[in-house]
Parts: sequence; structure tokens; C-alpha cells
Amino acid sequence: MSVSTSKEDSIREGYVRVTQILSSYQDFSRIDPAVLERKAKIGTEVHEAIEAHYRNDFFPVSEPALDYIHAFNSAVHGAFEVFSPVLDFSNIVVGKVMLMEKRYYSDMMKITGKIDMIGLNRETGKSYLIDYKTTYSANYRMWEMQMALYMLLIQENEEIKLDGAKILHLKKSGAYKIVDLDITPKIFGMAKAAVDIYHHFH
Repeated sequence: MSVSTSKEDSIREGYVRVTQILSSYQDFSRIDPAVLERKAKIGTEVHEAIEAHYRNDFFPVSEPALDYIHAFNSAVHGAFEVFSPVLDFSNIVVGKVMLMEKRYYSDMMKITGKIDMIGLNRETGKSYLIDYKTTYSANYRMWEMQMALYMLLIQENEEIKLDGAKILHLKKSGAYKIVDLDITPKIFGMAKAAVDIYHHFH
């Protein structure tokens, strides 16, 4: 399994983050900036805690992030301290973590993105891009665009055939939901167009 450091904040000059491109299509003006900042910190903490656990490292979890970690525990069928490497995603067993928390760059599109996980189903041989979300509500259209661009990044950099993309939506209540995304050719086309439009104006 390949794991990169989650402290990677800077990116190469001349590249733009996928999330920055897609932020142009989201309106957060009605949300208190302090709330947005707090939620972003929780999301980062949850990602770092999961990554640290896969590396068998210790990562302190704050009280606000703890419920999301409980949701992740429920999804993987085991306590965080005694994690089982077999993940059950809605009857699709991801028996092997192929890649985790790795940043990719596209020289063709001049974009960059950091994936959460690629999991392999050992029974079917199928591979899935998996992304964790800690948002209050679901934004399926935006998630489809994000995963489409991440899949293009992986396609350009890895010899891995992805069979689909899934969202592991972690809730503050400790619950979770698995979302299977249908990344159609139309979605890929719109995602590429979003990148072209962004570069045209920047």
C-alpha cells in the first residue's frame, strides 16, 4: 500500500487543485465563515486520523471529530483500536487497500488532487476509488465532478483500471452512508470543461 504524508499543503507551481476549480460552482456565502473553517478542520482531522491508523500510527482525535470516526468504525466493522483490514462497503468487500492519501498531478490538464483511497475487491478483482465526506448534506453532482477528475488523474499516473467510485459519507450522528456514483461519459466531459473554463479565466 502506498501512503503519502497528509501534511502536504503546498502544490507544484502552475497547477490548481480540483477542489479549487469546483469551488467556483458552490455558494457558501450564506454560511458563517467560522462554521466553514470549523468544518474544514474536522474534515482534515478525520482524514489524518484514518490515514494514521492505516500506518499503525497514533493520532489524537478531538471531541468534534470523534463522532465521524465512530461512523468510519461502523463502516469498516470494527473498533478503531482493533481495526480489521476488510472493509464492507454495502456488500462489496474491499479486501485490499491499494493506495491511500496520495496526491496526483496531471501535466495535460494542469490540475492536482489528493485521493483518499483505492480499494480492491479480491472476490471480483474490481477496483474502486473511495472518498470520505464529512459534510452535513450530500452534493451528488459536485461529488461526481470531483471523482471524475480524480479518476482522470489516476488514469494519467497509474496503471490501475478503476471500476467505479464510491463516497463514504460520515455523519456527525455516528451513522454513515455509502454512495455509488455513476460517472458517465457526460460527467467526464463536463468535468473537463470545468477545468478548461477555469484556466480560461485564470
